[in-house]
Amino acid sequence: MRDVEGKPAGVTVQDVRHAAWRTETVRLRVPAGVGAVDVALFLSQTGRLEVRDVELRESKAEDSIDILIRAMDRHYSFFAAHEIDWRQEAHRHRRAAEAAKTPAAFITAIKPLLAKLKDGHVWIQAPDGRKTYTWTPQVEMNFDLQYLLGHLQDVQQVIRNVLSATTPEGHGYLALGTMQGTPTQYAAVERAFRAHFDKPGIVLDLRVNGGGQEVWGQRLCALLAKERTLYGRAQVRSGPKHTDLQPGGERHVLPAKSGRYAGPVVALIGPGCVSSGEGMAMMLKALPDIPLVGLPTRGSSGNPQPVHLPNGVTVWFSRWISQLPDGTPIERQGVPPDVRVEHARGKDPALAEAVKILKAKAEKR
Repeated sequence: MRDVEGKPAGVTVQDVRHAAWRTETVRLRVPAGVGAVDVALFLSQTGRLEVRDVELRESKAEDSIDILIRAMDRHYSFFAAHEIDWRQEAHRHRRAAEAAKTPAAFITAIKPLLAKLKDGHVWIQAPDGRKTYTWTPQVEMNFDLQYLLGHLQDVQQVIRNVLSATTPEGHGYLALGTMQGTPTQYAAVERAFRAHFDKPGIVLDLRVNGGGQEVWGQRLCALLAKERTLYGRAQVRSGPKHTDLQPGGERHVLPAKSGRYAGPVVALIGPGCVSSGEGMAMMLKALPDIPLVGLPTRGSSGNPQPVHLPNGVTVWFSRWISQLPDGTPIERQGVPPDVRVEHARGKDPALAEAVKILKAKAEKR
């Protein structure tokens, strides 16, 4: 997009994967002050690309529910896996959405429909940016902050939701509760991680990792990797049928060029680890000799992308099925631990097991 002076005003990219010839709709919300929009279609995989009968249409506010239903029908990743009759559910809720005269009323009307998906990566964004989450599961964490604060030594808050400390046995401890933030914040997290590289072992705690940018995990795990390592795959929709799926790419950890930590590492996981946090758990599971201790992760990783509706509402929804390297989906299953440890209130048996493992590894070195 370009403004009235011809200067760049923003870029929108939409992936339109297909396993066969299909009709595709690409939607774009043009903000005020944009003078022109350039549309480019390009081939990113080997093969032949041909475009026929391109048509430009302007959508109206009353088209919003139809656009939403069609967009999700075509691109949402979990209809088949979760046996959801989307068209039937959409039919039940269409009339209320059509009757909505304001964005707020529209959000109220579509929330029950989207809640049927039971997907933490489906949410609604109002024109003013406020978010409405459609479903929040009830989860019992296997993480006790008060116990840790009383048990660990030299506890420091690196950034919000990230703690660095030392165990009583002298091992490094980093609780990574988020992978979201600025480059400056990531740099602080990496410095805190590197500060433990002189310790005999490190515990990486992902038990309440709420996700964010998976690249954080890739960069941190690069400091542990000896070689390029496949840690995950994905499937994406490739056609109009809900069972139309094709590979959506492989995900790898690449080793850092220098500064790698060669000591033993144990990772803690649990149901509070979600989204890109689960991506990092998958990385650690794929790296050799880094056991995961605790309980399975949440099992919610959808790589959500938006559909912008003409009434000003935006709906974000899942676009992939995240998989372990062997093709096992993690949705609603989670990343499994290598050593399962049940949680006990007022204690931290998972941390105790991690320290026990680090001690055994140190004795073998």
